[in-house]
Amino acid sequence: MRDTALGGPGAGLGAALSYGVFLVLNSIVVLRMKEFARYHVFAHPPRPILRDWWKMLAICVPIGLTVFCEQSIFGAVGLLMASYGTTVVAAGSDELHHHCLYAAALRFDGNHNPRGVRGRRRS
Repeated sequence: MRDTALGGPGAGLGAALSYGVFLVLNSIVVLRMKEFARYHVFAHPPRPILRDWWKMLAICVPIGLTVFCEQSIFGAVGLLMASYGTTVVAAGSDELHHHCLYAAALRFDGNHNPRGVRGRRRS
């Protein structure tokens, strides 16, 4: 049998096809149902206001690039960690867990007060 896995491009193609079908079905519903007739959804499509689009893009593009870079770094680190094997990765995770518990224990004194904050002693 032939392998038909497409990986990332296949996921993109699947998403595009499903959104296309979703658009067609929603358009049919809007055109056929009486409840939507009074809104005249497709009669007068609004003209885009390019000035507003540029304002939104000035905010959205840097945010999108930041998220893309962050996810790319996490993905690359995940691929690099996979070369070490499960034992080494699990040991590192366990060490991080113990370090966090130790740091939390050092943060509080015996009276359940954060260090440096004076309060009543509990009896």
